[in-house]
Amino acid sequence: QGQGQGQAAAGLRAPDAAGGTAAFAAFLIAHFERHRFGCVTSEEFRTAYTESFPSASAAVDWETWLHRPGMPPVDVGTYYDGASSAASADLARRWHLCDVLGVGTPDRPAGACAADIAGWSAVQIDHFLLSLLGYRGGTHSLALPVVAAMEELYGLSAYRNSEIRCKWLQLRLGAGDKEAFEPAREVLTSMGRMKFLRPLYRSLKLCKGGGRAFAEETFAAARGMYHPIAEKMVAADLAA
Repeated sequence: QGQGQGQAAAGLRAPDAAGGTAAFAAFLIAHFERHRFGCVTSEEFRTAYTESFPSASAAVDWETWLHRPGMPPVDVGTYYDGASSAASADLARRWHLCDVLGVGTPDRPAGACAADIAGWSAVQIDHFLLSLLGYRGGTHSLALPVVAAMEELYGLSAYRNSEIRCKWLQLRLGAGDKEAFEPAREVLTSMGRMKFLRPLYRSLKLCKGGGRAFAEETFAAARGMYHPIAEKMVAADLAA
């Protein structure tokens, strides 16, 4: 209550105020476990936080954090390390530039190898794919040999993270990879968030070799499980 998403995100990225990342992470996990399937107000969170970190809580301007408009009174940028996002953005740029014309030769950047993403977090991999979609989304897609090379090196199809799965499937479908049809159906029949549904259905519709028919068939079977707004928006996308 009274705490916007931006403020909440900033608050969760201020671990030093709670004695360090490890201590705050343990508190947060326990808090989520205790209240899963339920609702928690900002004041209830404040009480729990104060019980766990009384000294840190005393230093927090709760009135500003919870009830005043605008972003919180901290420099959020100091909590983020830009090096990891720069690395993922640079890798995306390398893959884009190796196939600017979308012809697939060469099929990978010079020196590309599995070590490119070794040790990366899911967030870094997601940022890599998001950056690549920024270059090669829509009809300006990568060639199929390039997408195949990415799979060979990075094994992206093995990831079960929804953000990674959906972005990777968009790239595969954009490249005309019909082997991505069934994995896309699996996603589209197991979740209902529009942020995943609409991009995947649109990518399927544009995929040559039966993508539109497959998208319409999948939607006809799954539309009953979607929220009415999601159903309406996807139907409009497919009809366009």
